[in-house]
Amino acid sequence: MQGAAAALVVVQGVQAWAPPVRAEEKAPADDMVGATFDTGIGKQRAGASSFGARYVRLHGFPSSEGGAAWLGYGVDARAVVQGSIDGGLFNLVGRAGVGIGGGGLEVEPVVGVGIGPDVMATGGVAVLYGFPWFGVGLSTQFPLGAERPPWLEKLQVVLRFQLALEPCRSRFFSCAAKQGMKTER
Repeated sequence: MQGAAAALVVVQGVQAWAPPVRAEEKAPADDMVGATFDTGIGKQRAGASSFGARYVRLHGFPSSEGGAAWLGYGVDARAVVQGSIDGGLFNLVGRAGVGIGGGGLEVEPVVGVGIGPDVMATGGVAVLYGFPWFGVGLSTQFPLGAERPPWLEKLQVVLRFQLALEPCRSRFFSCAAKQGMKTER
């Protein structure tokens, strides 16, 4: 809860500082901050979970038919817990998705560093259903060139939450139309 409150404070601070925005202006890409949560469901492991924070720069491509596609890149940092904090993951994140008003499919490849008793290169991929700001799905994580440690899960259920730092300039949110907000100062 504290992480969500801190993210809201950051978003409100950026909105207060941001220059005036005309309703027709849209940012070339959305800067998004968010939270990530993955929990293991594999039978061979003891159920390790990871949670953390992320920053993603997301480029949106809305269509005139109401759908959208998005491509993004960013970073995330996660603590890995299996009874206690057993490790950490520091990843470069990619995002690619396509959807319509009722949601869409997204693929999220990651590559990074896993830190536990040993340091190792790691990779992973998630397939999610949702929207640019929320997704639920499945992921796998794996070591690159090393033996899989007990805290690095093969199969996980994942949740992703992300907020645009400037929602009124977003390609995915419309403050003026949906909330009746005044967009010019």
